Amino acid sequence: VVLLVSAGLFVRSFRALQATELAFDPQGLALMDVNLPSQRYPAIPEQVLFYDQLLDRAAAMPAVTGVAGTTQPPGWSAGMTFSFAIEGRVASNLNGREDDEAVHAVTPGYFEVLGRRMIRGRPFDGNDRIDATPVVIINESLARKHWPGGNPIGERIAFRVGDTPWREIVGVVQDARLESPDVSPHPAIYVPAAQRTWPWLTYLTVMARTANGTDPVAITEGLRQALLDLDPQLPPESITTVEAAFRENTASRTFAMALVGGFGTLALILSVVGLYGLITYTVSRQRREIGVRIALGAPAGEVVGGVMRRTLGLTLAGVSVGVLGALLAGRFLQGLLFGVEATDLTTYVTTVGIVVVV
Repeated sequence: VVLLVSAGLFVRSFRALQATELAFDPQGLALMDVNLPSQRYPAIPEQVLFYDQLLDRAAAMPAVTGVAGTTQPPGWSAGMTFSFAIEGRVASNLNGREDDEAVHAVTPGYFEVLGRRMIRGRPFDGNDRIDATPVVIINESLARKHWPGGNPIGERIAFRVGDTPWREIVGVVQDARLESPDVSPHPAIYVPAAQRTWPWLTYLTVMARTANGTDPVAITEGLRQALLDLDPQLPPESITTVEAAFRENTASRTFAMALVGGFGTLALILSVVGLYGLITYTVSRQRREIGVRIALGAPAGEVVGGVMRRTLGLTLAGVSVGVLGALLAGRFLQGLLFGVEATDLTTYVTTVGIVVVV
């Protein structure tokens, strides 16, 4: 029963994981991580120019329908976090700024390539350069946190008041599960890569979306060559796909699901064979008694009912102990489950039902 319940929980968890709404399309996305050496590319204009040229080359590749750059691609869990001030507000923190939130530097086309929907305002475009009005885009979570029920469009924030300019919020984008399907969205701020003011931010991931039906792995060599054509001394740090990155991030969870699911299947087979065999043997031992009772006029229903009462009594006693064991085991399984509680009623009722029906 413990194994059956555990397997049922993991099956429901796996289905919940597969059905999770990511709010972007992970299929057909290739990723290439690039990190410019600061000795050869020390200034922001040089870095911006290099990445603009790289993105142009990637966009010109056959089977590529869109490209963009980001400092935190889908599948990454690490990234930048900055505290910030909101114009006209006094933060409760001693430093005068709000709590740290995730900050992503992205190029124009980032939201379009991912397929993320703008809730309000506009996405970044080619006019958001270093000499233009500094702008940012925030996601729904950040908007709900700092402007609950309000409209943040037109509000301004600054990462270091007095050192960096106020940045106008021009858009609110829908939340998305970018780190992994099993990680909930968190508040985030998006800055145009061309308007960043941090020379140390030399890395960028090129995202390239392929046409329908084209395996993104097929364009990875082309992306590598586009980078080497610009700088033969600069190989990519890594090349992968979003789907591969997500598989790696959920590997431990899916492995546990597969392992326990396999044991659960074995337990189901053993339960069916064992219960059926045991009860068949027990009833066969009572054949003479049953024959005598029928010969003395006992109704067939009464005879069958007596057998059922005895066997169901033993079954329910065993199931009760098993359910208690499963509840205790659930405390240790909860960290591996997704979208389902270890005390999920449907799983327990289904498991008990299977055993009782057998």
